[in-house]
Amino acid sequence: RYYYETGQLQDEREYQDHQLCGKRCTWYENGVKEEESHWLDGKPHGTTTFWYENGNKESVTTFVHGKMDGTRTQWNEDGCIESVTSWKQDKKSGKAVFFFPNGKKKTEFIYVDDELVERTVYYENGRRKSHCCFKNNKKHGKLTTWYPTGQVESEISYVQDVRHGPSIFYHPNGVRKSESHYVNGKRNGIRIQWYPNGQKESESEWQNNVQHGYTYLWYEDGTPAARLYYENGELIQETR
Repeated sequence: RYYYETGQLQDEREYQDHQLCGKRCTWYENGVKEEESHWLDGKPHGTTTFWYENGNKESVTTFVHGKMDGTRTQWNEDGCIESVTSWKQDKKSGKAVFFFPNGKKKTEFIYVDDELVERTVYYENGRRKSHCCFKNNKKHGKLTTWYPTGQVESEISYVQDVRHGPSIFYHPNGVRKSESHYVNGKRNGIRIQWYPNGQKESESEWQNNVQHGYTYLWYEDGTPAARLYYENGELIQETR
């Protein structure tokens, strides 16, 4: 046992064969418990709990032979839950969930052997804000975003953090806003834009991220507005 100069108990431990084995508890000088942990052969084994000086829990972690294995839960000093993460042999494995102060989910990660494979972000109202899959800790696959109403905002394809494939955006009313195609991070092919009423706004040709070819423009009522011709991003001809 160890004590503060005031006589308040500070640290109490159990030993076996000169190694921590059993329960260990520590206290703040004000008498509030700071830590309660369980040990085996000198390593944490079982549940370890920490408290803030105000008495609220700070974290609860499960250990197996010195390595985090199971659930780890953390709270802020006011007692609101901050995160719940799953571990296997000191590696993130499964869900890692972070929360808003109101207790609703803010972000949810999914890990396999410490590697991020999926991420979902939420609005404070509980609706999804974005979802994406990962490979080698880089965006890989479709990234989807939503408006706070729950309506899809965008769908973008990635390969190893680089845009590759279709990129589609939507107006808040659900009508498609634009559609482009990317190759290795550069816009290529036809890009189309629409007004919120569904009428086509423009159609343009792209090559290696610059306009190259014809671009057609329309007014919101469907009347043709202009025809433009580009070469390597430079406007060559305009017809109205």
